[in-house]
Amino acid sequence: MNWNNGYKKKKFEQFEEKQATEYRRAGMSEEDIKEMYKFDYDLFRRERIFVARTQTLINEGESDSETRNALYKNFIDAFSVQMIPFEQHRYGWIEQVENQTLYEGLIALTDEQKEILTLIHIYGYSELYVANSILNIPKSTLHNRLMRVYKKIALHFLKEEGCTNA
Repeated sequence: MNWNNGYKKKKFEQFEEKQATEYRRAGMSEEDIKEMYKFDYDLFRRERIFVARTQTLINEGESDSETRNALYKNFIDAFSVQMIPFEQHRYGWIEQVENQTLYEGLIALTDEQKEILTLIHIYGYSELYVANSILNIPKSTLHNRLMRVYKKIALHFLKEEGCTNA
């Protein structure tokens, strides 16, 4: 982004003259108008400094990789993200959890615990079906494991809230 200081300053002063006229019509004192000018001028200076010290990574209207900024070329890996669709990742549903505390609690679970939650809550299988047909364990064992998962998540919430009894 280019900054022509003479042109921008001229436009700024013209705008400020119009503003001052409006302020006078509204009954504002000259002292208050000067304060408003100082505030606006400070914003003008900050914008100029920002533009002077900021480099754009991609020039507007240019999509050719050879015209990109050198910073973009040097840090392409930092700007890139590999997206794995939810359907391709078994526990992708965890990434969609918006509550940060719940998310951290789910991430802390073991793969076996995540699998139990996925089968029951995401795929909608019953505890009986998961226990007998998928994991080949007694239903009571699965139920106990599921209760441990719920307790682990609840303890994570309590720890986040600062409860020391947990």
